[in-house]
Amino acid sequence: MKSIEVLGKSVDQAIEIGLFKLNAKREDVRIDILEEGSLFNKAKIKMSIMTDSAEELDIQSKVNEFLKMAKINCESFVEQTEEGYKIEITGEDCGVVIGRHGDCLDAIQYLLSLIINKSTEGSKRVIVDCAGYRAKREDTLRTLAARMANKAIKERRPIKLEPMNAFERRIIHTRLQDNSEVTTQSQGVEPNRFLIIYPNGCLPKAAKTDK
Repeated sequence: MKSIEVLGKSVDQAIEIGLFKLNAKREDVRIDILEEGSLFNKAKIKMSIMTDSAEELDIQSKVNEFLKMAKINCESFVEQTEEGYKIEITGEDCGVVIGRHGDCLDAIQYLLSLIINKSTEGSKRVIVDCAGYRAKREDTLRTLAARMANKAIKERRPIKLEPMNAFERRIIHTRLQDNSEVTTQSQGVEPNRFLIIYPNGCLPKAAKTDK
């Protein structure tokens, strides 16, 4: 299923731009509204040409069955990638699917990965997203990393962040790896492992900088 993300002054304009780029008719595409748009921000949509393969439809059926059994009022859309499958979930229960900082979304991704890999050959990478949450969360974490690094430098003290999963900690580490004024370090035990940002000169001698 071919997909693109499009920006526009309004949702309608973004749709028109997307249809032009895909050379498609409106009835042949699926449209997911990622951002409604406002006076200061553009509207953002994801547009997909509905050309699901039999394999994609089979996976989508399994995902929808899982959502039904979990009593989650949402629907899914599956896209086959080079490494496996990307699954997008949309619907009125998106808040339940995402959970606090994506903890429920990660749990659902883990369970669906087990279900899908049990019925397919080889090991497939399964990524589950809901209402564009992962991209928004990544932007939030990158902004947080820069802000907390500046605070650590300004106040000359280590800054401890809240517990995060490995994927989110990696975003922080990556965002600050080229910042020569700070060092990042993960500490603690899962699922409460957290990250500390040390300004230069404040890293404990016995501390390791592995992530």
